[in-house]
Amino acid sequence: MSTFFYKCLVPSLKNKIATDIAVDYKREYDENHKIPSETVEGLFKIINIFRNVCAHEERMYNQVVQKTPKNKIVTMIINVPNSQLESGRVFTLLCYLKLVLTKKQHKDLVRKLSILFAKYQRDKFFTVPFEDIQREMGFPVDWKKYF
Repeated sequence: MSTFFYKCLVPSLKNKIATDIAVDYKREYDENHKIPSETVEGLFKIINIFRNVCAHEERMYNQVVQKTPKNKIVTMIINVPNSQLESGRVFTLLCYLKLVLTKKQHKDLVRKLSILFAKYQRDKFFTVPFEDIQREMGFPVDWKKYF
């Protein structure tokens, strides 16, 4: 819903929201970036898609956003290659969330995912290796280096 609401805003208000997100990001990461309103719209879009998957109890691990937002700006801000962001998978969502979560919240999310992944890597799946599941979620082997 927030995506549609944001699209209806006048450009000056969209720019104000984008500026506020950039200010919060600077406060958290001590990095100064201009975040265009189009990037915020893309951010809301991808978050909304995954939110709907969760709300309707669908499988999230293999969800793919067909038309991912333009990632050039996000790539520069969070230092994740565009090739990793354009997959439109769970890893893409994790990257985009870095723009709106506090540094502590994002690190906590990454830490909890690491613990969960470690648990499932120890458990033996009979049908598929856990690394294949991670790949299906868009996580590169060295995914932690981006955070």
